[in-house]
Amino acid sequence: MTLYELSLEIKARLKEKKFASALALFKSEKVNFEAAQIGSNGYLIADLMSCLRQNKQSQYAFALLDNYDIPLTEDMHENILNAYGWVLHALLKQQHDEEDEHAMPFDDEAESDEQNEWGGVEDPDRKKLTERMEVWLSIMHSEMEGFNYTVVVNVLKTFIKTEGKRQRANWALVDRVTALFEPAAFSTVCFKTKRIVRGAEKELELASDREIWYAARTKALENLERYVDCEALCTEALGAFERFHYGNDVWFARRIALSRLNLGDSAGARKGLEGLLKKKDEWFIRKEIAELDFGEGRLEQALMHCKKALAGHGDLEYKVGLLLLTARVLKALGNKDLSERHYRLMQLVRAEQGWGISTVILQEMEDLSPSVSAMKQTSTLLRELEAFWREGMAALAVGKVQGRVEKILHDNEQGVDGFLRTDAHAHIYFRETRQSPIAADLRVGSEFEFEILSQKEGKLKAVKLRPIRRIKS
Repeated sequence: MTLYELSLEIKARLKEKKFASALALFKSEKVNFEAAQIGSNGYLIADLMSCLRQNKQSQYAFALLDNYDIPLTEDMHENILNAYGWVLHALLKQQHDEEDEHAMPFDDEAESDEQNEWGGVEDPDRKKLTERMEVWLSIMHSEMEGFNYTVVVNVLKTFIKTEGKRQRANWALVDRVTALFEPAAFSTVCFKTKRIVRGAEKELELASDREIWYAARTKALENLERYVDCEALCTEALGAFERFHYGNDVWFARRIALSRLNLGDSAGARKGLEGLLKKKDEWFIRKEIAELDFGEGRLEQALMHCKKALAGHGDLEYKVGLLLLTARVLKALGNKDLSERHYRLMQLVRAEQGWGISTVILQEMEDLSPSVSAMKQTSTLLRELEAFWREGMAALAVGKVQGRVEKILHDNEQGVDGFLRTDAHAHIYFRETRQSPIAADLRVGSEFEFEILSQKEGKLKAVKLRPIRRIKS
């Protein structure tokens, strides 16, 4: 069998999805050819890389290139460059799936010396993988036409998605790889997909490649504290699209406001955040306004925003900074007891998540009263403080009402939410965290006593839920 015939047979088996068979054939026949002959056949090498990827052996593709002395350069065969990109894409996804959500980044010094049959060592280290990716993107960024566009965009989007979820994202790398491209290089087409939402199939529109690029690059600029560039690019992004996805219009506007704040324009920041709050009442926006108020000595206003933010939608573990801010505001107002309770709740939540506390904050908490320090149950302290957070929110019903659970929307590790109904009202939204002592009681048909709050647009929300225990006769 000549090398040409071997190459044709490998391709045929690749098309037939006989990946293991193609790899076995190559291993049995490669001894008949010089390494230089095999390395100079770009079509064969590219097909072997594709077989490795499809056979769940992507980690050996780079060893294959090393074994046949094929460096990653602009002169690399175009088929190998394309196959290289799909291998990067597969490994980025695989690596993300294998990492624990809260794991620390890979140890740069931890290397495997386990040899494999392709003549190299396995390379699971993300740092090395992203270094390869950066070099590959620097070669491919000017070759964005035809089939190259698909692989480049898929590699870039997978990297952005996986890096953004890491505990210590490498924003400098995100900045460098996104800076290789102009926004005009990316499509503005928005594809649609079908997903199951609240038990029903729903068609959702996805963000375009260009919108994803703007979102990633502006976030990198914000995290790198390049506020002038961040504000300019966010302003450009807001004018680039007729509609936005995943709340990106809010994120762009928020980054503009925070950039102005960090550039010394607190008035401009406040104006931007308050305008944004009217458009979308999010707890983190209220927190940022509260920080401005606190810094300017407007303590009552700061407390009002803190309480509304704590009472609003959002899991408590994301609000530990807000709990700390609320504790400091209450301390400045002279309310020692409530301040201490917020410090303690923050401490308990951080402990549950396995997070430490800085020395500065521990010093602030040195004088906690013994009774507060002794509190061990997050759920008990949470229920006490929830009543304080909801003070001043207009109640629709006077006193308590009774009703039953009409529908459960979500019941998972984050908590339980759904709808209650009474004789007078239906679709009364409720939400309890997983730590709540009544979370296990929330089932369709179970009865509760509660109060009703009137929300925006006429929506109703149940608070202070208490199970009704019926005595069976």
